[in-house]
Amino acid sequence: MIEETKNSEKFIKNTIGNKNPFTTPENYFENIEEDFATKLATNDFPKKNPFKVSEDYFDHLEDTIFSKIDAERKHVNVISLQQKLIKGIPFAAAAAILLFIGFNSFQFNLKETITLDSLSEADLEYWLDSNTLHDSDIATVLEDDIIGENTFYFSEIEDESIEDFLNTDTNSYLLNELK
Repeated sequence: MIEETKNSEKFIKNTIGNKNPFTTPENYFENIEEDFATKLATNDFPKKNPFKVSEDYFDHLEDTIFSKIDAERKHVNVISLQQKLIKGIPFAAAAAILLFIGFNSFQFNLKETITLDSLSEADLEYWLDSNTLHDSDIATVLEDDIIGENTFYFSEIEDESIEDFLNTDTNSYLLNELK
């Protein structure tokens, strides 16, 4: 008869299997002592609220707070940023002028002169490639150094030396031009 009843152990195992239907929440046994102590302490509290507030307290609370704030408020002098900037402009201008003079005095005291010898070959080649020279440019630079027609007038060249010069193989192109 015991086996046939719904409360028998065999019947329960058949319906739910080997699972235990009774479970506890996670971390239940870790905090049980604190929870129990808290419940005991709260049972000792009086059931009636010991604090009392007058009936119109919250009606006038805002006014009393603002009256205390206004009484303690002090007058503070406000200096605007614009006034500070205006006062600092003369100092900034003086500092800029001193820096300008200081940096330029170091730069002007250099006694390095640029000559043709101080230029590199690459700089000269670049200038010659990018600029074209005309006869008039060369004439203005070498104006005093150009040999005039009368420079060799006083020297005497014999006819034989001229003939020998013209008869050499290297100068045969001159004779061909004359023909």
